[in-house]
Amino acid sequence: MATVAVDTNLLLLLIVGSTRKDFICRHKRLKSYTERDFELIAQTLRNVDVIISTPNVMTEVSNLLVQGVLEPLRSELLSRFVSLSAAMDERYHSCGMVMEDPAFVALGLSDAAWLCILKADSILVTDDRDLSNQAFSRGLQVVTLAALRDQAQY
Repeated sequence: MATVAVDTNLLLLLIVGSTRKDFICRHKRLKSYTERDFELIAQTLRNVDVIISTPNVMTEVSNLLVQGVLEPLRSELLSRFVSLSAAMDERYHSCGMVMEDPAFVALGLSDAAWLCILKADSILVTDDRDLSNQAFSRGLQVVTLAALRDQAQY
């Protein structure tokens, strides 16, 4: 059973791309991503049994998703967010526990929470180099967008 954690920016990309691919390049937070990046992430997650998230990541995504977005797209994005969220397994560690982790100072709350929650059989999908380096150093499995792009040869 594949358990995959999708980090903030890539979850944001997944939501926006599955709502309106043409909006990816216009979304304030997704300017460095393309429709092909969305397709890579969607393909990577296609056969996943469980997608996990954290309250920290879900809060970040919720806030970033609709910044500067007008109706009716705003409601479409939030509706897609709700439906994707319903299928996720939300995992939680208290902020106090996460803040005790040495990675908190370097990564912040959301990324350090991943390191507290992920298990050896989980796979982290991220575009965050600092987070992926910390996860690798702890023996966690990581798939980066850069690696997916390399594998797709673009």
